[in-house]
Amino acid sequence: MTIVDAATFAEMFARPSVGEELRRRVMPSGAEIVLARRRLHVKAVAVMICVVSSYAALLSRTAPLPVRLAAVPMLLIGITMIATSVMHDANHGAFFAGSQRANDVVGYASDLLGVSSVLWRIKHDLHHADTNVQGVDPDIDQGIVARLAPDQQRLWWHRSQHRYLWPLYGLLGVQWLLVSDFSDLIRGHIQGQSLRHLSVAQRASIFVGKALHVGWAIALPLIWYPWWKVAVGYLAASWCIGVVLSVTFQIAHCVDRAEFTDDSAPRR
Repeated sequence: MTIVDAATFAEMFARPSVGEELRRRVMPSGAEIVLARRRLHVKAVAVMICVVSSYAALLSRTAPLPVRLAAVPMLLIGITMIATSVMHDANHGAFFAGSQRANDVVGYASDLLGVSSVLWRIKHDLHHADTNVQGVDPDIDQGIVARLAPDQQRLWWHRSQHRYLWPLYGLLGVQWLLVSDFSDLIRGHIQGQSLRHLSVAQRASIFVGKALHVGWAIALPLIWYPWWKVAVGYLAASWCIGVVLSVTFQIAHCVDRAEFTDDSAPRR
């Protein structure tokens, strides 16, 4: 099989004869789309059952210790799947056909995880429209903490980022909960994309979502457990999920064959 670069493939796809044939072969049929969406719904229900049952087991003082220990990885896996599958697909508008409002409702699952679905959609749209475009794609903008693209400023500590980023990856959840969304609101834009169009309800949903996250993840467990156990448990769980999600996101960008450009380059 001959390997072609992205530009060559795009040119081939743009030719009417080749493009139509490729579209005919790769586009799923209506029946395949219906089946895929049905599987998506079944998966989402299974994930929610996993999360709710494992969470209930952890809060139960009557559950045997082995059950509570088994509930820990189940909860971590379930929350990770909500982030990578359920809320991601819903915020892409793929969960329900023809109903953006229904997709938005399911997409609010990210708010329950401490991440604003409203701001996430804006960031993710920028990411998909301009992947690895420096100054536009927010996924490769880590400020001075890390250098993920060749034209970003090189600082002396970046030579060790392959070591120090691993523990920092685990702070993704806390950073999103306490810093990222609020700093975007204060700046009023995300990579130049203005946030002035956000309605009062959308802005309120950011705060409500974070309050709900703190409620189920911290406040409710405090009824049954001492504060230090809740703090250690929350930070440990958040760190594990943060590492998994960060590594998952990184392989969409920082691999050998990835190409980077800046916002002055022509794009289709």
